[in-house]
Formats: sequence, C-alpha cells, structure tokens
Amino acid sequence: MSLFSGREKKVRYGVLIEIGSGSVLISIIKSDATKINPEIIWSQREFASLKSKQASNQDDKAIMSSLLNVILQINNNGYKALRSYSQTAQIKYVQVSITAPWSFTISKTIDYTKETEFVVSQELINGLILAAKKKTTEIMLEKELANKYDFSLLTEVITDFRLNDYQTNRPLLQEVKSLSLTQIVAFVSTFITETVTDLQRKVLPRAEIVQYSFMMIFYSFIKNFYSRLSCYCLIDITYEATEIVIVRNSAFQTTNHTTIGINTIARNIANALNIPHEEAISFLREPYHSTALKALPKNKLELLQKVFVNYQTELRELFTENNANFSIPRDIFFHCSMADNAFLLELISEVAKTVTNLSHQVTEISEAIITKYYSPTEKKKLTENNIDTGVLLEAQFFHQHES
Repeated sequence: MSLFSGREKKVRYGVLIEIGSGSVLISIIKSDATKINPEIIWSQREFASLKSKQASNQDDKAIMSSLLNVILQINNNGYKALRSYSQTAQIKYVQVSITAPWSFTISKTIDYTKETEFVVSQELINGLILAAKKKTTEIMLEKELANKYDFSLLTEVITDFRLNDYQTNRPLLQEVKSLSLTQIVAFVSTFITETVTDLQRKVLPRAEIVQYSFMMIFYSFIKNFYSRLSCYCLIDITYEATEIVIVRNSAFQTTNHTTIGINTIARNIANALNIPHEEAISFLREPYHSTALKALPKNKLELLQKVFVNYQTELRELFTENNANFSIPRDIFFHCSMADNAFLLELISEVAKTVTNLSHQVTEISEAIITKYYSPTEKKKLTENNIDTGVLLEAQFFHQHES
C-alpha cells in the first residue's frame, strides 16, 4: 500500500473521523478529482470529559462515548446537510485518523546492496517488506507497547523507494546496485479500532473503511506541500497529547509522545489560578495572553509561568530523546488542535534551541497555509462554518488519495 497513490474515481463522498486525545471529529466530504480542493459539506467536533488523573481505560471509554455521540449525528444533522447539498450523493468511504496517545507510528528502512547490478523483482521487494515488518515487531516487543497499551496493527504503508540512492515510484525491473525501502507502520489501541469498525458496520455498512494514524496524514501533507525539504521535525499538539516525529531523507526516523496537550495545559492553569477552564483557555490565545502577562499580579504570573515551564520540560525531554538518535532538523512544523494559540511557536523555538544550541525555522501549519490554493469564496465558506485545521488536513488527504 502506498501513501502517495493517485486518484482514479472522479467524485467520491466520504465520512472522515478523527479520534483525538481529547475529542472526536466527524465530517462529510466531497472529493471531485477534477478540482484542486475538496469540499467540506458538514463537520462536528465533540470533546471528551477527560481528567488529568484518570486511568487510561477510563479515557478510552470517554473517547468512545464522544465517538458514539458524533456517529449518531450522521443519521441526523450529517445526512440532512448531505441531502441539502445533493439528493443523489452516497457515502461510500470512511477515513479514520487516530492521534497519540491512542496510536503509535514506527518507521523502518531496509537496505539491499550488491557489488554487481541486479534486477529489482517483486519477490525481492516482498522480502524487504517482510524484513521491515520484523524490525517493527522487534521495536514493539522492546518497548512492550503491544502488552502495555494493548496496541494492534493499524496500517502498513510504503513511503519511500530508493534505487542507487535516488527516490523513485517505479522500482520494478530496474537494474541497480542498491535498493532501500521505507515502511511506516501504525499501531493503535485495539479497543478503539474495534469500536470504530463495529460502529461503521452498524451506521455505514456499505462504506469502505480505512484507518491511519494522524501523523501519517500530517507527514503526507508536509511531504507534498514542502516537497523541496527532505529533513524536518513534525509536532502534533492535540488536546491531551503532544507527538514528535523526526524525518530524514523524506522518511520517518524516530517518534515519541507525551500525554500533555492544550486542554491539559488549560486545566493546569485553571487549577493553579483557581479560575474556570474557559478562562484558562483564553490565557493561551491572543490578545488575552499578552494582556494577562502584563496585568497579572506577580504571584499569579509566577504560577502561570510555572505551568508553561512544566510543558517546556516535557517538550525538552521529547526533543532530547529524539536528538540522541537523530539530531533535530532545522525545519520544524507543528500542528495544534487549537487555532490562534499565542505561545507555542516561541516556546517550541526556545526548547529546540536549548537542546541543539542552534536556531530553528518553526512553522505552524495554520488554516492560511493549508488553504493557500483555495479561492476567496472557498475560504469564506470555511470561515462561516468554523472549519478547523484538523478537518482541512484530513480532507486534503482524502482528496489526494484513494481509500
């Protein structure tokens, strides 16, 4: 299976489901292969009632409760919006993306070299794929992920072929001296993926379902949008988790995460300052963020800064672990579930510099970047419907790839 296969069907309607660390997002999308961009017909996000000290199985149930609630909305608001758009449209595809900590993504590159030229056969490629699978299984056993978190295989994707160190999409029957293959394997909570599949069979029984880790979708967007770059760092900051991936020579190298995200930070601020959660969220956005830093009493400002320092410490640990294996690249791209955040770009830049002693180019993958090639009319519609960047990334992926 290739992450970068092209489209064949002219018009497709699909349901996109994102299972995040603290929320579930569901959307109905139209993809017309003759058009540059997908069309988002309907979208809804529901937040799970997570607590920072809950056990992971309680969090699973909270997320699944949110998933059930939004799935049920398909039969109500979702289909109503679809029928208003087109009386003949039929949903034939379900694309599911799952973020950390529910998913874990591993990448392995297998090299095959000979002193004399050889012909690349399907049998040889199959052998390299088996070798890559063996390595990822060893990593799972080493980290005790399968037993500790009850993870099971979600997706296996070939993302990179290189012949004599040159990237290609057509390796078969070529005469070369070296061949390398990179495979990304995503593992996901067995409880979550089984629940998703069961709900899909009940609500959308005729639809074809495919599941990915969100990091695969994020990586695909960067690979296509910033095709000139081959080395970079990806950071996905969801409501309850932060995941980091290092990409070298256009291939995943290392990945890890921590269970602290935007809502986690907001809860910590609310507890520290004894304020409502909604007000704590505003501390993370402009213009309230800058105003608060100037107006807060010294004692409360110190408490607020302590929350940010704690998150910096978590980020530093993630960066340090990755940097020990592969140095952090100059270019860092991050995606955040909460738009208009006021502090992450500067915070990430500072933390990365403390680990590498180098300056980094940090870019937030914002709505403005994702919709760069959208028309003013398309952008206006997205704004009116309050469509967030998670939907946009997943819709672009659906639009560019067959299920």
